[in-house]
Amino acid sequence: MWIRVVGFCLVCIALVLIGCEAAEHESPLAGAWELREATYTTPDTSMAMEESMVKILTETHFAFGRQGEEGPFAGGGRYEFDGETYTEFVDYHIDSEALNETLTFEVELQGDSIWVHRGNVGENLQLEEVWHRIE
Repeated sequence: MWIRVVGFCLVCIALVLIGCEAAEHESPLAGAWELREATYTTPDTSMAMEESMVKILTETHFAFGRQGEEGPFAGGGRYEFDGETYTEFVDYHIDSEALNETLTFEVELQGDSIWVHRGNVGENLQLEEVWHRIE
């Protein structure tokens, strides 16, 4: 398991270095973001986020991670953004069942420092996340 975590960290570093090459970003999402608010809703309940997470985006790729009480949670892959819709293509993830998922979210940008996205993960989980730019 630690080999996967170390491998993920190396991929994150590579993505950050690739992202640093561009002086000006074409994608308004390129940069480092911190998840500060989130609501996750199932058919039976709604719950607020209890742990922070960081997501790093280059022009074409994303990586996210957090260290929680239950251990690390991380993943990443490619993404597309058309100004209104953000789509993640999960190429690697600590949970192998999440591999190859395609997740699509409606996006609301508030200036260049707040990014809100809403969408479904699977059939029974709806989420709304508020990300704040940290770099």
